[in-house]
Amino acid sequence: MASISFGIPGRMNVLFSEFFKKSLGKIQSIQLRKTVITFLLKLASGWRPKKYIDVAYEDPLKLVKQYRVKGFIIVCTIDIMKYSEYIQVLKIWDILPSSDVPILVDRLSAFLKAYDYIDYCKMKHFEGKLEVPISWKNGFDIVQYRSHRRYMVARDPQDDPLDGRNYAENSKVSESLSVMKFYSLSSGVVHHLISGLDGKELDLPFELTDQEREIIRFPKSTFILGRSGTGKTTVLTVKLIQREQQHSLSVEGLCNLESYSSQGPNRKNKVNENAADTNKNKLRQLFVTVSPMLCSAIKNYVCRLKRFSLGGDFFADNDSDGMYDVDGGVMEPADISDSFVDVPSEKYPLVITFRKFLMMLDGSLTNSFFTRFYELKELPLNEKGYSFSPAFRSFIRQKEVNFERFTMVYWPHFNKQLTRKLDSSRVFKEIISHIKGGCAISEDCDGVLSRENYTILSEGRTSTINGEMRELIFDIFLDYEKMKLRRGDFDISDWVINLHRRLRAAGAHLGDKMDFVYVDEVQDLTLQQVALFKYVCNNLSDGFLFAGDTAQTVAKGIDFRFEDIKSMYYTEYLLKPSVGSSDKEKGKGKYISDLFHLTQNFRTHTGVLNLAQSVVKILYHYFPQSIDHLDPETSLIHGEAPVLIECGDDENAITTIFGGYGGDGNCNIAKCFGAEQVILVRDEASRKEISGCVGKQALVLTIIECKGLEFQDVLLYNFFGSSPLKGQWRVILDYMHSHKLLGSGHAKSFPGFEMTRHNVLCSELKQLYVAITRTRQRLWICESNTEYSKPMFEYWKSLSMVHATKLDGSIVHSMQVVSSKDEWRNRGYKLYKEGNFEQATFCFERAEDKYGEKCAYAAGLQDSAYRMLPMNSDKAQSSLIEAAEIYLTIGKPEEAAECYGLLVERGLSFIEHWKDNATSNDVTASSQNLVAMKDSFLERCISHYHEIKNKDSMLKFVKAFSSVEYARTFLRTRDYLEELFLVEEELGNFSQAANVAKLKGDLLLEANMLAKAENFEEASRLILFHVVVNSLWTSGSKGWPLKQFKGKNELLKRAELLAQKCSSCFCESVCIESDILSDNDHILSHLVKRMNSGLSKQTSPDSVFINLGAVGSRRDILDILMPSRHKNQSNGNICKG
Repeated sequence: MASISFGIPGRMNVLFSEFFKKSLGKIQSIQLRKTVITFLLKLASGWRPKKYIDVAYEDPLKLVKQYRVKGFIIVCTIDIMKYSEYIQVLKIWDILPSSDVPILVDRLSAFLKAYDYIDYCKMKHFEGKLEVPISWKNGFDIVQYRSHRRYMVARDPQDDPLDGRNYAENSKVSESLSVMKFYSLSSGVVHHLISGLDGKELDLPFELTDQEREIIRFPKSTFILGRSGTGKTTVLTVKLIQREQQHSLSVEGLCNLESYSSQGPNRKNKVNENAADTNKNKLRQLFVTVSPMLCSAIKNYVCRLKRFSLGGDFFADNDSDGMYDVDGGVMEPADISDSFVDVPSEKYPLVITFRKFLMMLDGSLTNSFFTRFYELKELPLNEKGYSFSPAFRSFIRQKEVNFERFTMVYWPHFNKQLTRKLDSSRVFKEIISHIKGGCAISEDCDGVLSRENYTILSEGRTSTINGEMRELIFDIFLDYEKMKLRRGDFDISDWVINLHRRLRAAGAHLGDKMDFVYVDEVQDLTLQQVALFKYVCNNLSDGFLFAGDTAQTVAKGIDFRFEDIKSMYYTEYLLKPSVGSSDKEKGKGKYISDLFHLTQNFRTHTGVLNLAQSVVKILYHYFPQSIDHLDPETSLIHGEAPVLIECGDDENAITTIFGGYGGDGNCNIAKCFGAEQVILVRDEASRKEISGCVGKQALVLTIIECKGLEFQDVLLYNFFGSSPLKGQWRVILDYMHSHKLLGSGHAKSFPGFEMTRHNVLCSELKQLYVAITRTRQRLWICESNTEYSKPMFEYWKSLSMVHATKLDGSIVHSMQVVSSKDEWRNRGYKLYKEGNFEQATFCFERAEDKYGEKCAYAAGLQDSAYRMLPMNSDKAQSSLIEAAEIYLTIGKPEEAAECYGLLVERGLSFIEHWKDNATSNDVTASSQNLVAMKDSFLERCISHYHEIKNKDSMLKFVKAFSSVEYARTFLRTRDYLEELFLVEEELGNFSQAANVAKLKGDLLLEANMLAKAENFEEASRLILFHVVVNSLWTSGSKGWPLKQFKGKNELLKRAELLAQKCSSCFCESVCIESDILSDNDHILSHLVKRMNSGLSKQTSPDSVFINLGAVGSRRDILDILMPSRHKNQSNGNICKG
């Protein structure tokens, strides 16, 4: 990729192919490799060795050059590339023994016949004895192929049938010359080619197409739309690295200039200052994608490419394909904190998943979204953030509502009158993408559409749902929100809306601001989710690149077009800039670029592309607003037409192909699919059914699971037979009729298209498109019953796009492929990173990789257990125990601890045992990580026992906390006062226990604890106060006479006994007041004496209740002297007396 490589001394750019890279790697002698590279460098300089020219095989076009070097033949051609101008380059195709040259020359000759600019390639120019490249300005029109239309996917197959004669090649995609990767022979590459192979994979930056270079050179924010396999991710990655290199060169040049301009003894200090400034002015780039697997691959590639572009090593890291920690089926970067505040400069460019992006936004603000949840209210955070806490990961698995949980847990409880005309997929999509995920993120509506604003969408030209349906959906939405609130659940839209609200209020204090943001797979995000990126980058007009394909919008809950993104970008990014942007920034950049369309497909051939395009055409016709319009994809490779496999009556195609499966764990290798082959089915139910038939003889994935993956061969099975459309697929005949594709004898007995009746067709066609485009080479489509598939099959046959064949021994034999152990292992890693643990286990088993097999199987048990916990805790616990035991056998105690963490008793025993038996090499067990893991686990156990009111078990776990203060904080913040009291009492902290009793409002318990703490005076006072309250102001009391209650005299005796341990004066006061409050009868002389004592003690500091003795005695005296008035006066109160 010349645009990002350092030039070498020479006049002509040299590009070498993937073939050459592999062939050179097979040469063991470093000296011979050095000789070959030296020869290429001399060719680049313009030198041509006439006496060394040795034509091993004649090229009729006279374009292929052949040079002999030490027994090998270097095969090369002159080609033309478009950089800042058109210029000749030297392409090195391969280095081969003489015997292998004719095959390559023949292929090259056939391929180069398609070139229109052959005469330009043959032109030569010399400066002295050196041949130098000829260049042409960009305004000069140079067309690569003779007739571009003849070598692209035809718009109408009837105009250009697939006969293999009009394409540059008729070969396998993996062996194609037309999509061959080429690499620039830069100085860094030379070093690695000579000395650095040694069996390692050398993954170099490759050359781009003219279309890709045009997008990369575009200076403004960019929208890139392209179908599957057209290089969208490549463009984003290359532009990111190009900016990294440009920034590095500019900073390095500035540092060198200032360093050499400094004089005298201060020069060293100046260099240090420049280094600090360099760190301060670090280029901050952010790359976000939805898929964890794609994120991992891009991150590894970006790291290697960055090192290489800056002069470092480019070899793949040894652990690049290692196992990842499992987070509910999602792998997240483990080395980046949950915050954009003070991200270390070496972490840039950041390559993260969208979920990690949300976590970092949330962690950059105060009052996390998750603190509202009871389970996480006082969760002790890992210093890196929530996502590093096992408790948090467990919470997410159990509380987040995704489509599967919406369908299983919520949908059955909605009003059947509302749901009978709707399917759960459509409703969930409307809730997430439109009601809660549309562009309504103003403060007025707070991110959620009102019923009126939602139903009025039916009047728009893009709507496929009428107003009546929208009313039903909104009613379901309201029920969903109420149920979600009761269950303490949340969905991703709740999180996103909360982030928008907090980000608007936060101002500019959001941590590091990005210079550039790259978003891949943007079709899997809602508009509200896309709008979040404006908060992390102030470079509004130049700083954003979005790439995706709305034909692949099969993610549950997502529904929008690229035109919607452009509109949202203008209103939310340019008209309402991000917080903290300057007035100057707010006033500039109102320009929005057109969509860039990538149309050349590098993944597959024309046979597959034409079939996919035929599906897209139906979408254009019936659902024009649901998909962005693009020119058809092009490919220079002709391949086999997709095959429709026709079964006989009552014939089971799967049994015929794989020979049945006995379930004994063995597979018939002669009838197995390879690691690059897959059976695709519609849903999980279909997958289980087919897996039961094929066992361990083939990979079986759903269409959703395979998104982002690709295979050499795909068998699409029963897609139409399992479709919810069923007989409504006959509407395809209506499309054929309108396009004059029906035969004259075909009866018009098919339904016309109705939006309300056939709206599910849109998502069905998009799923079909994704399924078709998963293959690189061969596609077989098979239906057990052709009733529903017949209209689509007729459509494809009318366009001559498919080849129909009977299922017999010959086709079954042609389908079988044997894969190596390494191929199975690599496929296993890919599936593991996607969270598909069951199929990953199968792949590792085929690879005979015991470690990988056990790891994937345990991860699958763990993942399924988390999903089963709310419904079947016994089965979930069995799975967790099994998973934990497997983790221990493969040296993964941390994962085992997380499993045991949900098993209460076992979890505590395991963590304690792990800690006690930790070795010096066990970093996790000997660090604070284990303490945090233990405390987090204990919190979950305590909450569990609190809910089921098992006090004894709860106390056991409370006492196991790492510190008493931690336990106090945890119990107090959750208002677990009873448990906190028991802990303090058992620990002998009686004063603390008295305080807890006070919080509970239990006076006698508080008095008892104060007595145990030897605070006898306060304990006595509290007992007397308790007696007064219950004698005067309890329910039913009229104030006087004093109310009697059970145990009153015993309490007064207790107060007197405690008072005896205090001062004599205090003791006398207590005794007087106890006597007044007692239920005993009194004589008049005693009452007078008691009244006088009360009056004399009322000013004493030892008096318990001022005037109580005097006042009480006066009421008693009056009661004796005027007994006839007692009844009438009893309605008074002590104050009136």
